[in-house]
Amino acid sequence: MCKFLKIRHQKAPSSLAWDYIIMSRRHFRFVQDLDRVSLQDLQERSNGYGVILADMSEQQQMPMYSPYVFPELPKLIYTLPPANFANYQENVQWSIERISECTASRTIGFQGGSVNARILYEPLVKEVLLPEEQIDLRTKVNIERFHLDVCDIVAEKAKYEESTDVGTTVEGCSIVANREILALLASSIQRQQTYIKVKCCFYKGRLFLKKGREPMPDYQNGDKIPEADINRPLVFECAMTCPQENEPNFLTAEAPWYQLYVQTMVTLNNKQIFVNGEVNCLDWNNKLEQVDLKCRKGGLASEPMWNFYSAEWFMRSKLVGTEKLLVGKYYDGIDKVEGVEAINISELETGSGHFRDGRCFSFQNPWKKSALFKHLNDVLDTLYQVASSPEYYGKVVEVVKEAGEKGFFVTYVTDDLKAIFPDHFLTRFGRYNFD
Repeated sequence: MCKFLKIRHQKAPSSLAWDYIIMSRRHFRFVQDLDRVSLQDLQERSNGYGVILADMSEQQQMPMYSPYVFPELPKLIYTLPPANFANYQENVQWSIERISECTASRTIGFQGGSVNARILYEPLVKEVLLPEEQIDLRTKVNIERFHLDVCDIVAEKAKYEESTDVGTTVEGCSIVANREILALLASSIQRQQTYIKVKCCFYKGRLFLKKGREPMPDYQNGDKIPEADINRPLVFECAMTCPQENEPNFLTAEAPWYQLYVQTMVTLNNKQIFVNGEVNCLDWNNKLEQVDLKCRKGGLASEPMWNFYSAEWFMRSKLVGTEKLLVGKYYDGIDKVEGVEAINISELETGSGHFRDGRCFSFQNPWKKSALFKHLNDVLDTLYQVASSPEYYGKVVEVVKEAGEKGFFVTYVTDDLKAIFPDHFLTRFGRYNFD
């Protein structure tokens, strides 16, 4: 006899069979030492989906299921609008105001201001690079990034300001989030096949949002194994930035590596959102101008970029006040950046007159920025209502939209605030969720 763990999707859309959910979400199929695993642990491993324990005989007879099933999850809370909604002219009031900035490094840690921010390496900003200037994306780099999410930033900002009040630290905003998850939510009307997991918690009168981890690829079932020795975005970033003006870039000389984080206040209709996002560098000619870097196969001539990623690129930059985007171009089998082209993010808006005509030969999904902000507004209203409801108040709630599906489901709920907040955040603001 051996014991199996299976995941049962109790309220899945009718098009999804529960055994398909097991495969698509990459959960492990069985646990041999099941007696050593608590039901709480099983719930965490199953991401909140119903858990069924089964005894299977060696003859593989039909299992006799135990009666224990986690109730009420997943729970549908939101459905994506039709794809053509992305091209609607929706009326929503929005504005973006820069609040603060800081830099962070592995050796020094958090520092207020942007004095240590990296600078754009201007000699490589050319639409056509000479052979000796081309950036080899297979170059080995020894850069240790120091990632700070919005909760880290809020805690460090409060420490810097000698505050223990989270409301004051986030400038009174009712929602606190990284730009990454906001951009994914907003752009999901252009790229509906995107998998999205968002963690949310209504903490001390504010909704905190963070991006959850995606399922691990299942390489045994045909998922492509990535080239572990290649980190194209990081190599491109090293080539295109330098510590200070007129200094060598990070591919040719070692120097302290600082990451710049910018905080903004985004106003959507009647709510204000405290947003944190990483900015790659500042412009060499204007230290007040932020620059985002992208490295893409085909560059700005890439049809998939325009059809599936342009909305996300736009929102990621717009939410932190960045207008300038530099896109490196490379091709399969070469892995060398042959040119770097500058574009204003307004030119990414494929449903408007700003769109650069002729760049995409098979254009499919036009979008307008007004529709992105309207959709983001609607999703945030839903998440706010769910997280602040009596059922979920003070709990950490995971909401998932499966790849290719339109429904957003609550899939997991826990009382453990450490599921979203780091220890130093809870130490500063409190481990108990009181307003």
